Amino acid sequence: MASSGGGVFLPNDPPPSTGQVITNPTITGGTMTGVTVTSTGATLTAPVIAGAATVASGATLTTPTVLLTTASITATGATGGAGYAMSAVAPQVVVATGTSGAGVDLATGAAVPGSYYVINNATTGVLKIYAVGGTINGTTGTTAFSLTATGNKVAHAVCAVAGQWLIFGNT
Repeated sequence: MASSGGGVFLPNDPPPSTGQVITNPTITGGTMTGVTVTSTGATLTAPVIAGAATVASGATLTTPTVLLTTASITATGATGGAGYAMSAVAPQVVVATGTSGAGVDLATGAAVPGSYYVINNATTGVLKIYAVGGTINGTTGTTAFSLTATGNKVAHAVCAVAGQWLIFGNT
């Protein structure tokens, strides 16, 4: 390694490998490939990280794959409480088959903020969606939301306030 007097390194010299510690670096617009950053307090501004990289806390960052729970169900009953009891697992994509006028009951335990269902009507006609013990679009959940078998046949049930479902779609 070439250096000038007094321990100053020339601009094209590689950094020394004697265990030096870089504390609180700021990297702006840099590209990091296969780098391990172990210093706490490091600031990374818009870096491009290729491959897995271990950062400050020791966590390894990878791109997650998010999958939704799915269910193929047969709608039953014609009143709230008599419909097919849907799982409280959310988010969920549901395909409902059955006869026209049959129903599904959104799980009471799932009526918590953040719960989300995508419901596809694959019945022979209208699918009735109930929320016994809660509300649907401000109306008692014993009054069905009717999801028709025309148009896009899909409704989205979203809970933003505990016990209150907003259902929209089916255009």
